[in-house]
Amino acid sequence: MVVRWLPAVLIAWLCCACGGAKRGLADGRYRSEGKPVQVQLVEDTIHLMDAGGGIRTLPMMSREAMPAVVLVRPSMDVDVLTAPLKYRLATGNARPRLETQLGGLIYFGRRMDRYRLTWPDLGFASRARKEAHIGLSMGLFVGLGGVQVAPWTTGNRLEEDYTGVAASAGCALIGAVGSTTLGAAIGWDHLLNDQHRVWIYEGRPWLGLVFGVNLN
Repeated sequence: MVVRWLPAVLIAWLCCACGGAKRGLADGRYRSEGKPVQVQLVEDTIHLMDAGGGIRTLPMMSREAMPAVVLVRPSMDVDVLTAPLKYRLATGNARPRLETQLGGLIYFGRRMDRYRLTWPDLGFASRARKEAHIGLSMGLFVGLGGVQVAPWTTGNRLEEDYTGVAASAGCALIGAVGSTTLGAAIGWDHLLNDQHRVWIYEGRPWLGLVFGVNLN
């Protein structure tokens, strides 16, 4: 029973201990129209400073029409992920199968965030700034997960049927909207007990769906 819930406990602990997710535009270096800019937020006003020292102000409210502004920021990405769905390819006499065991993964990658600022008309000669954000990341992950160990996953070499713990590693391509991440992964599992010698999925690739929370 403890083994079955270990991955879920790991996810919960990491989420509580490392809670600072990306939640919108923040101070820092970006690129706008292919040029580097420094972004500074003062209350609800955004200031853009270019390499020449020029400053552009983007207010929250405006009476005049304003062109859309796109800001792009590359960064390192650290996420807590889980892979709720794993598709295991056919091996030997075993057919392809879909698994739904929980797993806790730590992901490290390279991320690109894109922020698009617009000022839609609210009527009465008033416009309010609107921010749309999307991110894309590619990287590697490691972690622990539950796997099914049973006669049909060991070539009938075992009579036991239980949920084992496996170390997982692989790569993923994930998209982000706000602080939520969702993507696709390819990974490999190593069963963390002596029965890995007869487990038919030992070291074999799987395809999966991953989602989670950004930590930085």
